[in-house]
Amino acid sequence: MCDSLGKRVSRKVKRDGFIEEEEFEQILIEEYGLTEEDLEDDVAPHGSAGSFHVDRADILLPDGQSVTLCVDRNSDCNVLLYLENQLDIPTVSELWKNKENQKAIGALIRYPGGWHEWLMVASLPLLKAMEIPLAWIWEFRTETAECQFYYQEGDRYYPGIHGGEGSTRMHNDLFRCYSSVYFEFYQGQCRAGADAAGRIRSNLLKFAGEHFDEEIMIPDALSSLIDRLGSYDR
Repeated sequence: MCDSLGKRVSRKVKRDGFIEEEEFEQILIEEYGLTEEDLEDDVAPHGSAGSFHVDRADILLPDGQSVTLCVDRNSDCNVLLYLENQLDIPTVSELWKNKENQKAIGALIRYPGGWHEWLMVASLPLLKAMEIPLAWIWEFRTETAECQFYYQEGDRYYPGIHGGEGSTRMHNDLFRCYSSVYFEFYQGQCRAGADAAGRIRSNLLKFAGEHFDEEIMIPDALSSLIDRLGSYDR
């Protein structure tokens, strides 16, 4: 946990006994720069490779040093393995607040495009804090062309596709599967690791029940992610 964030949360808990969701959203903005607008990169179709998707990028670390990260999974500078194994939670938190870093890391993770990550790129610093393996972001993906779902408008449900109608709503619902557990985590109501994984799994089961059925079936990658979270073993 980032010390400054921990102190701020502690003060709120002592004063109020509970952190209001609006206050928590402000913490996310202050600590990571995360807003719903940042979900737009996850919502976009990403149907083809382009300048947005790169196979290597220079990242400025909080100490002022620069490191070149890449998508080569056998490299020590593989983007997800480097963030997982070489940087601690406070460093990733500081790194993610830099919008240029955030865009560059997102471009690497999404390379070469055309995939929807069920562990959303926008949730990366939250996953890191809750000790969810970052390599799973690549492991549990669905081709955007095959990413179909239902979304709710009023009392009715409609079919949607990635990057089309209902896509923003689906992505926001998915992001809340992680941010709500992170909310509990920073209130001390949830432990990192298996406890957080189990709560995320419960949220994703509910998410699946709302967005899929026997006609538009739950994607294999999402189903596999739910299973993996249930058997979490760090």
